[in-house]
Amino acid sequence: MSARRTKGKRSQPVSLDEALAAAYAEGGFRAVVLASSKGLPIATVPAEYSSDTTAALIAVLRKAGSEAQKQLGLADVDEVTLRTSDGARLVCREISLDGENLILIASIPPGTSYRRVTSRAVALIRATLC
Repeated sequence: MSARRTKGKRSQPVSLDEALAAAYAEGGFRAVVLASSKGLPIATVPAEYSSDTTAALIAVLRKAGSEAQKQLGLADVDEVTLRTSDGARLVCREISLDGENLILIASIPPGTSYRRVTSRAVALIRATLC
């Protein structure tokens, strides 16, 4: 199933791979991964991104978000971000769809804006899967 992106009067199908590739190119990201909540990759850009790395990242970031939410009494956490000393970021965004949770992970170079780009990717992914 795919969403449609309209450009002028024509519409083009958008696949998960296309949604991730668009975020990768538009944001200048190092990698973009869509994975299951268990860490199994569904789509990755670039394609050779490690599935073992993806699973480990998701486990660590989900645990951090969950613990912060519980300990501080926060509302649902929709993003967990790690920032390195050089300013690079690793962003983990949760996408809930009909009781299923997917995770969008983006590796972002120092000094790069990301929220608008990842929000567009989340919207495309939702539209594609709904």
